Amino acid sequence: MQPDRPVQQCPHCKLPLTRQESREQNCPVCRELLYDVAPNPDELLDVHNIADDVEDVSLDVDLPPDEQQEPIESKKRVGLAITIAAVLLLLIAGIALTGIFLPRRDDRDRRSDRTNRLAAVTPEPSLATRSAADDVKPPVKPAVLAAAREALRARDRQDIPDVRADIPPDQDLPDRGMDVEINAPRGRHTIEPVAGNDSFKLSGTVKKLTIAGVHDQGVLITEKLAAEEVVVAGSVNGSGTLKLDVPGGAVTFLGSLDGAAKVRVNAPGGKVTCGPVDQSPRGGGIIVGSANVTIIARDVDLRGVVDGGARVTVTLTEGGSLRFSRIAGGAHVHYRKAKPGDGDPKIERGNITAGGKFARIEPPKPPASSPKIELDLTKLDANGLRGPVDGKVSVAYEFCIPNTAKYKAQVKAIDPGVRLMPGSRGRIGAGKDQCLCVGETGANYRTVLNRLAALSYVKRIVECHFE
Repeated sequence: MQPDRPVQQCPHCKLPLTRQESREQNCPVCRELLYDVAPNPDELLDVHNIADDVEDVSLDVDLPPDEQQEPIESKKRVGLAITIAAVLLLLIAGIALTGIFLPRRDDRDRRSDRTNRLAAVTPEPSLATRSAADDVKPPVKPAVLAAAREALRARDRQDIPDVRADIPPDQDLPDRGMDVEINAPRGRHTIEPVAGNDSFKLSGTVKKLTIAGVHDQGVLITEKLAAEEVVVAGSVNGSGTLKLDVPGGAVTFLGSLDGAAKVRVNAPGGKVTCGPVDQSPRGGGIIVGSANVTIIARDVDLRGVVDGGARVTVTLTEGGSLRFSRIAGGAHVHYRKAKPGDGDPKIERGNITAGGKFARIEPPKPPASSPKIELDLTKLDANGLRGPVDGKVSVAYEFCIPNTAKYKAQVKAIDPGVRLMPGSRGRIGAGKDQCLCVGETGANYRTVLNRLAALSYVKRIVECHFE
């Protein structure tokens, strides 16, 4: 049986028709009538038989050249469309597989991303608290930041007593963390919760810092951050460590301090509040569990409950005050003056129940000084300055050592700012074979003086009057 090949074409669309299609009254493509009168099936059959018997007869020969190529071009277009679709599908599949099998970032990359988020997230203030200054945010130049930091340092030196040198160091606190710098001297910044084994050290300048919380083994330290206000909105729990250094600012804890949390706050010229500011019973600001909290401030307000095995030690600077609501469950709250000569602070006592304890302890004693040091160190503050608030100055001291390069190098290693003056006698009366040394008190003056006095060839250290 011969294949069903074309034997005639449609008079309307000019497409070739097979035997089966030519028997129909309408064209299967354009649906137009093929015959005005339906043909006799027997006559159509004869026509088809005659066409079958003639060799090399094709209706394509009678068609115009353009019409002969139309079916071929149509097939080419269909094939091209199929090829393009296949290529697109392969590209999509390749992209998907690349995303699946790309190597994962290591922990350092993830921590770097987390650090960038910490340094970048600065929420917009609400409309109720927004001011015109908040809307104007010019680019901050390094010189402006340096001036802001220096202004804060000058304010701290003149107006705020620094008692850190008189407080025993926190040897149980870790001193580690990834450095994160915040530069928003007139803005606000929010730190997302620090959890797991993450640890961060914050530096820079910010007007208001909000901390979402510290959990698990997280560590957050702000020793070098100049901030006017710090709000700890979330809890500090687990074995989390939070160390805040805000000399003249305000610190507010809205969340709980519980578990084995360690919290240290150094705000000798500011105020520390634990609990909601409006005193509404929201359960915030409680200190429970085995939390260990140390606070240095002028004013301390424990609005929440101190309960369980919590330990709170408060050091109050001159003119300070302490208020607490309730101490219960074996918790201890101790307070003391920053310096022995300070006046008594104002105390507002709350309820003490179920084994809670509240007591005053003696102020910390400064490190013992060597008898070789003949300076009155009791008149010096933590920065090595003495005198009125608006006229504090450092104190010069002098001593003598053998005039050899070895001993001079040892003294320079201890006190880099010391001046070596061989040939001068000074008040101490240096001999011909000795070198007069003149130094000046600074922030770590006690350590420097004690190390110098420990040298066997240094016999005395006296005050220098430059007469």
